[in-house]
Amino acid sequence: MGKITESIWSNEKYIIPLADVSHIEKLSDNQGIVNRIFVFFKYSKMQNESQMLEPFIYLDGNHGESFKREFCRYRHELEFETLDV
Repeated sequence: MGKITESIWSNEKYIIPLADVSHIEKLSDNQGIVNRIFVFFKYSKMQNESQMLEPFIYLDGNHGESFKREFCRYRHELEFETLDV
């Protein structure tokens, strides 16, 4: 396993342990530009009423981009030695 440089992402509203993130879903506007993301966790469960995984965190704009960049860096550092590139 590779050396992880950072495993927590935070802003003024959230503190997110990257190890708890299951996946992210990108949302696009009408022009196809990705400008928001949903962050889902390993412990998120499908809710019958809303038909969505909950809990989740919604990030938009610069916060979404910042989180996506850090999450991708984290996953790369975590899985670099096992990837067949």
